[in-house]
Amino acid sequence: MIDRVVHRVLGAVRFVDATVAQLEGVSRQLVVTEPVTIRAAELTFRRNRRNYYVLHRSSHPLLRAHHDQFEAPPALPAIGSLSFAVEVVPSTGSYLPRVATIALPRDPDPAAVNSLFTPLDLRLYRAPTAVPLAGWGAVRVTVRDAGGDAVPGALVRVVAADDATNLMGEGITEWRGRARGEALVPIAKIPTTSVAANGTGPVISQGIAITIQAFHHPGFDPETALPDPDDLEARRQILVAAPDPDALSDFLVASGVVNRVIRAGEVIYVVL
Repeated sequence: MIDRVVHRVLGAVRFVDATVAQLEGVSRQLVVTEPVTIRAAELTFRRNRRNYYVLHRSSHPLLRAHHDQFEAPPALPAIGSLSFAVEVVPSTGSYLPRVATIALPRDPDPAAVNSLFTPLDLRLYRAPTAVPLAGWGAVRVTVRDAGGDAVPGALVRVVAADDATNLMGEGITEWRGRARGEALVPIAKIPTTSVAANGTGPVISQGIAITIQAFHHPGFDPETALPDPDDLEARRQILVAAPDPDALSDFLVASGVVNRVIRAGEVIYVVL
């Protein structure tokens, strides 16, 4: 006799490489395959063969009813009305740990952006000790505050110098040990040659001009918490849009800006 154990899952998380996520047409290399420990109060995850971490069960009283209802999910709680803090710790030193927030329940509509049937992508950022892949450029950044102290858990962004919306790469500064305040930002989308489009530059030039800047939350305490890149990015967008960014110094601090040229396969070093 075969016993069937069937229950409804609540979604899935997929960890993606923050550098590869900037590229197109590389979905197979996008997913991080190394084991990751994912912890959250009242949530249980199970890793499947596709390296998705399936949200198998929840002990939250408002989500228990979801496990056994298949035809239609319960009306309550409302979609996305519950937030859960998730701690992510990669098993090797290639990627940095992080925290994130997951909103549940997911939408049962397959066409929805936050659909139950679509895994939630969480980006993992390479540790400063990681080695960039062959052909990639890389920016190794040290972030210091006004007093010269290393800044932990800062978001480092590299964008095209002529287009601030063209994100080339991101990294997070280390908060542990001797590498505190250091970040690695691999850049995968550097052409070996480029053709000037405006007719004023060389017909063919090597390398691209980039702008490097860091942002950090002054209240971040690495002794009690892990960095939350999504929160830093949300704060950055508010800071950029603010009429008086200096008034938000307790909310987020921006470093100075450095402009450089980088070529495929080159590693450059910057202090912000």
